[in-house]
Amino acid sequence: MRNDLTSFFHVMQNSGYLVERIRDLDGYVNKLLGNATIFSIYEKGELAAVSACYINDPDKILAYVSYIGVLPKFQRRGFASNLLDSSINYAQRCRLKIIRLEVSSDNTAAKKLYENKGFVCEKFIDNSIFMELSLNDFRSSNM
Repeated sequence: MRNDLTSFFHVMQNSGYLVERIRDLDGYVNKLLGNATIFSIYEKGELAAVSACYINDPDKILAYVSYIGVLPKFQRRGFASNLLDSSINYAQRCRLKIIRLEVSSDNTAAKKLYENKGFVCEKFIDNSIFMELSLNDFRSSNM
């Protein structure tokens, strides 16, 4: 998985799909593997899509989706939606109450996906939108 993630982020970075350039890809991958729950989708043996979800809130209230990405050649197949569903379901199984994420205000496709899943804008800072999903609301409206 480590090599697949490193290759994945290298392609995403070179394709211009990362908002911030990752200076130390190996360090970033190690951080994800050590601290996050990783969800992945493989297509014909190739890592096509990845998400990272942190559930390290000591009060067991909050999950944070730090990354969702799909390689350019695999986009528009619903992979990001599936990965987000996996993070939501995981947070529900952990009995958390809220999922948060950050999205670039320029990323209209991601914003639309998150809004369709029930995320609402909590605040704007610079070029970032911080969004939140109440899992209590999600459970009652989507069951």
